[in-house]
Amino acid sequence: MPPNPASASQVILCLNSGSSSLKFALYRLGVGEEVRLAHGAAERIGLAGGHLWLRGTDNEALVDVDRDFPDHTAATEGIAAAAKCLGF
Repeated sequence: MPPNPASASQVILCLNSGSSSLKFALYRLGVGEEVRLAHGAAERIGLAGGHLWLRGTDNEALVDVDRDFPDHTAATEGIAAAAKCLGF
């Protein structure tokens, strides 16, 4: 389940970029702890048959979209749009 938008300032995005993928995780910072809220990837960047997926805390599918990403900028924009739509 997406977090309360009021606490969005406490959410950080971690990225791991490869040549044709961009993996990511969203964490909520708390007192002395981090909680992973979601994780996912944009895959096949620069290639046909791109895919964006995002899973929540219980590994439930929140986003599962087939879409081509011509470059890492487009993939980053796709990730940001998906996260924003979910209230992160």
